[in-house]
Amino acid sequence: MLAARKALHGPLPSAILADPALDILLKLVVGRGERRDVTIDELAQGSTVPQSVILRWLKVLECAGTVDVTETEDQRRVYALSDRGVGEMDAALTAVIRSQIALHGN
Repeated sequence: MLAARKALHGPLPSAILADPALDILLKLVVGRGERRDVTIDELAQGSTVPQSVILRWLKVLECAGTVDVTETEDQRRVYALSDRGVGEMDAALTAVIRSQIALHGN
């Protein structure tokens, strides 16, 4: 899904794809799959929005209970999906997969 979202940036104006919330969540899903927390630098990598926008969205996601924020021993903040966020993303990705199966069969 991350690759598909990046592919949209060619044909569509970046301004309409500037909302980084889904990209953040997808990158956190990848981090979870790799059993690691994700830094702000990783979340910003390849983004079309400034880090400040990503930080604002992280705060929104944290307040919603979707993302957990922790501080490492060296004072860096790292981000991960909360238990609630894992459930939400599992449900969302399952819905996407089901929609593609319904569309294409199999």
